[in-house]
Amino acid sequence: NSSSGVGIVHNVSWQQHSLQDDWLAAIKELEFNKFLSAIGRILMPNIYDNPAYSLAHRFLNSLRWYGDAANDKNKSARIVKFTVAIETLLLTGVLKDRAKTRIFAQRGQALFTGLEKAEDGQAMRDFEWLYDIRSDIVHGRKRHVAVTMSDVVKAERLCRHSLFYAIQLFEQIRFDNEEKLESTFDRLIKVNSG
Repeated sequence: NSSSGVGIVHNVSWQQHSLQDDWLAAIKELEFNKFLSAIGRILMPNIYDNPAYSLAHRFLNSLRWYGDAANDKNKSARIVKFTVAIETLLLTGVLKDRAKTRIFAQRGQALFTGLEKAEDGQAMRDFEWLYDIRSDIVHGRKRHVAVTMSDVVKAERLCRHSLFYAIQLFEQIRFDNEEKLESTFDRLIKVNSG
């Protein structure tokens, strides 16, 4: 709302939420105020209504997928939608199917690690796990009844952290500079691998 600023509405079911017990400390650690501030800038008409700000629109598209996933009752659909939200942030250009999982995992780890050598490959393993379970669901190798709430919680956590880190990265690159995204990921991956 241009006259009064950005209004944020949220609803958390304390009986069915998937936030960890220390969720408030976790979002403070991720600098949630900067996250909201960046979203506020994206929603201003000079960016929101301008197609030149492709990274801003990419981020909002990802945020919509996250919202769809969070509201879906079907556990399998939630995992697929959380993965699509992350794909929107990480994948660029045309990729061959075999390379997608590797690139998804490398870029996910790079997003989490930044300009540091990745000492622990846990983030990469988590992103590989997510892309594999998504593929198993989509291609019918994993039955819907085999998807657990623990799987959904893990996928949501990865997606939520990806959104927090991606908006910071996109802001640094500049929201109107999408052509720099792929080279930025290449540089981060090179640093991460030492």
